Amino acid sequence: MRRLDEISIIPFPMLRISLLACIGLFQVNWLGADELTQGFNLGVINRESQRKTIEVEITADSDWVVSLVSKAFSSHGGYGLQRSGQSDFEFRFSIFENNQVELTVLSGSPATILFQKRVSGTNLTQAVLKAADLAVRKTSGNPGYFAGKLVWVGDQTGSPEVYISDLFFVNVVRVTKDGAKCLSPNLSPDGRSVLFTSYYPNGFPDIYKTDLRTRRRELFMGFKGSNTGATFNPRGTEIALILSSVGNAELYICDLSGTHIRRLTNSRNAVEADPTWAPNGRTIAFTSDRLGSPQLFRVSITGGRPERIPTNISGICAEPAWNPVHPNQIAFTILQGRRFKIALYDMAESRTKVITRGGGDAVEPTWLNDGRHIVYTAGKGKKRGLVLLDSQTGRSTELHRRGQGKIFQPHFVYPFP
Repeated sequence: MRRLDEISIIPFPMLRISLLACIGLFQVNWLGADELTQGFNLGVINRESQRKTIEVEITADSDWVVSLVSKAFSSHGGYGLQRSGQSDFEFRFSIFENNQVELTVLSGSPATILFQKRVSGTNLTQAVLKAADLAVRKTSGNPGYFAGKLVWVGDQTGSPEVYISDLFFVNVVRVTKDGAKCLSPNLSPDGRSVLFTSYYPNGFPDIYKTDLRTRRRELFMGFKGSNTGATFNPRGTEIALILSSVGNAELYICDLSGTHIRRLTNSRNAVEADPTWAPNGRTIAFTSDRLGSPQLFRVSITGGRPERIPTNISGICAEPAWNPVHPNQIAFTILQGRRFKIALYDMAESRTKVITRGGGDAVEPTWLNDGRHIVYTAGKGKKRGLVLLDSQTGRSTELHRRGQGKIFQPHFVYPFP
């Protein structure tokens, strides 16, 4: 086992186990195609209707496709499902061989083809969801998120293991078989590798990296103490992480090889956790209890004194997630009353608002690629699962299937252009 002082460290003048778990407020067990152009391509399609939602009719040559696409658009908040003759657009999905799906966008009476394109994927589910994302792009001008990848922790086998799936849990693949706690998975931006903390095989929290194409796994960080919270930057070129080898749990960044490490915090008696990168990759937000209770801070990757993020909403603020599209927004977890909730802080307006509803707990937010939607862990009683939230309308959708056990600590990427 290496010591942190045995390698190159450049100083500046735990586990995601989030800081909530570190201070005992939140128990860890609580958590527990390529496109082929055909026909018309008219750019973003305008509509005459002034309704807030875009009303669409979904048609396909398969009931399964209609069901999947309908669930996807129902989760959005910006779209409504309508019958024939009452919609702004008809989205028609046609299945072809080799995991190809053709999207046709129609409107009017009689129906006129406005756009048509064939999309391919690594499997049929992915092709269908990529085609649905294309429909979102063409009718709203914004990116779709339906075909993204989701990594998470599940306890179906009796111990927390890492899994990867599509957003709607059609295809689920188990990544680890450690028989020990695996926590805090984080996907690379290209979706090809995952970082996570595991207590296998020696009972200590070390960081591992798995190539999802070859299934090759390697020890990424195994210093004395805890090695946790590994998080890729938006370009996939650097990694933020929390190490405690020199004493306290401190924030570091390193290259992809894990050999060139820079320390960003020196908090003495405090605990740092939950690093998240700004969209430009120049700043990291994190949780720290240096003021006595968990609050949000940010620090430049070039060093300097960490600055508190003045959310001013709760004595407990943790698990920040920086919006990948709107750099002025950070989602995070707060304790309000006796429940955990997801809040949204707008740095431009210096304003914070709670965006989750209901009587259960809401923790561990992760943004989707459109900068509008969030996936978080919802808990009520002994149940734990993932919920997709539209931060603009408040619409929420359960993602996991019944009987899958406790599911928590999600992280999302959209690895397609």
